[in-house]
Amino acid sequence: MKLLLLTVLLSPFIIIGLMLLASNHRTTLVRHYNHWKLQFLRAEERLCGGHLISAARFALSWCVPVLYATLFIVLVTIFFRHTYHKVPDPHPVLYTALLAALAVTFILAVFKPPIYHSPLHPHVWRHDNLIFFPSECATCGFQRPPRSRHCRYCGHCMVLYDHHCIWLNNCVGLGNYQWFYSFLLMNVIDMTYGLVIVGAVLYDEWQGWHRLESCKVEMALCFLLASFDVLVIWFTHVQYVLVRDGMTTTELTKWELIHDLVHSKTLYELNGVYFEYLADEDVFVSVNQRDNTIRHVNRNSLKQVTDIKDIVNIYDLGSLKRNFRERLYTEPFQ
Repeated sequence: MKLLLLTVLLSPFIIIGLMLLASNHRTTLVRHYNHWKLQFLRAEERLCGGHLISAARFALSWCVPVLYATLFIVLVTIFFRHTYHKVPDPHPVLYTALLAALAVTFILAVFKPPIYHSPLHPHVWRHDNLIFFPSECATCGFQRPPRSRHCRYCGHCMVLYDHHCIWLNNCVGLGNYQWFYSFLLMNVIDMTYGLVIVGAVLYDEWQGWHRLESCKVEMALCFLLASFDVLVIWFTHVQYVLVRDGMTTTELTKWELIHDLVHSKTLYELNGVYFEYLADEDVFVSVNQRDNTIRHVNRNSLKQVTDIKDIVNIYDLGSLKRNFRERLYTEPFQ
């Protein structure tokens, strides 16, 4: 039991440490990773014909969801075995309802895919020629509408694509936003409520640092619940900001590039068409990352964009409520 508690206790530190290590040595790690990945893929193709890689990818894709489910079961088990009987006024029906709701939303968020794009679907959004341009999906072979993207993990173009969530091993997009948001919300509610209950027990049981043995389980639970609670609250806040601003996680990355161009004073506009100025070559190119063609335009006729507020996000409907309802409205794609 002590080994299990120690493992669970150290897991947040291990995850955070690996993330910090990767961020500090990103360039070196990527270079070495790509080198050894290429060598391994060549050897595996010769020896196993690619079957080993397919099996490994399948296993790795489920590692994080299985880890989450395992931590969830471990924490609940520890609570009911060691702490529940210490709760002064327990509410078993409420506990069961909250845990069941979290389990159900997790299962639905994992197994309910978003809507796959089809050429038969209506064109709900238009290209803004700033972060979305007319293009064809190289894998699916048809025109890719704005706000969609092909997921290389799931193998489909998703409508109103947000991101591929490693915690769920599933894409988040139109058709399963409701389950993703419900899953985040239930995590916040369960983690916060659990922290309050265990914290109250710890407060009642506390007898000083010299008597830690009597409440070490509650201390470990409080630490873990607080750590995960902060994490899921941050995730939920990020999604709240994205919905409020009328953008997705993928679109946020594109907008960050536009922000960089504005700050570097290299973004110009002419009649709703945007250009990037390459100072080293003294030429203009499209802001479309897939198009590096030099644009022969008169610089004097262009307007320099000096403030990001001068750019209108046409996908923002103007309010949190409208943007949120848009992500739940799937009727045109049924």
